[in-house]
Amino acid sequence: MRAISVWLGALCMTMTLGSRPAAAITVVELADGSGDPGERVTVNLDMTTHDDVYGLELTLTYDQDVLAFSELIDGDILADWPPPRLVAVDDPTTGSLLLQASAAGADPISFTSDLLAEISFDIASDATIGTETRVEISAYRFLDEAGGEWLSFVEGGTITVTDPDAEPLPPLPTNRLSLGAVETSAGETFVLDVSLDNESSVGLVLFDIMFDGDVMEYDAETGPTA
Repeated sequence: MRAISVWLGALCMTMTLGSRPAAAITVVELADGSGDPGERVTVNLDMTTHDDVYGLELTLTYDQDVLAFSELIDGDILADWPPPRLVAVDDPTTGSLLLQASAAGADPISFTSDLLAEISFDIASDATIGTETRVEISAYRFLDEAGGEWLSFVEGGTITVTDPDAEPLPPLPTNRLSLGAVETSAGETFVLDVSLDNESSVGLVLFDIMFDGDVMEYDAETGPTA
């Protein structure tokens, strides 16, 4: 795996594809959440894929002294898969939640971005106010039609224990950076657009892009281009 660091004003990125078929980029992100001691908090698990996904497996880990898994609701991205779509196996003694889903003969999840699941946790009644506890995606697999694994990136979320007597804070502005998708052939040079959707003033953005160095090459002379 290789990484490049990019300074962004407004840019695009140029890469050259190797001789093997391009690996898909599948991204799964768990949103942050908050709640008072004794309350239930629900967070979204979002998925974006740039190729055909026929099966998936995720393991989420959490602090069982602060959180207890409560409920899982399938997202719209699994609507065409046969039930049970997303199976959850929870081990509360270790704070481990296994999620599994398979197309089972249905069409794959393909070139889309949508909600994978809503996951609910109960916050312990004796949880300390101000505690920030992570829910990590500690293991993951996204499968192609032959059972091979797609190149994937995941990001866990933070659940904050809030004070029930505190005045609510106004929502913070959201700035979202996204990388476009492209279909291409072996040996071709292609450009990926990077876009910024911001709700606040942004003077400088610094970020890393990860890619499979066995499949793609980054052309430092022609990209990024401001």
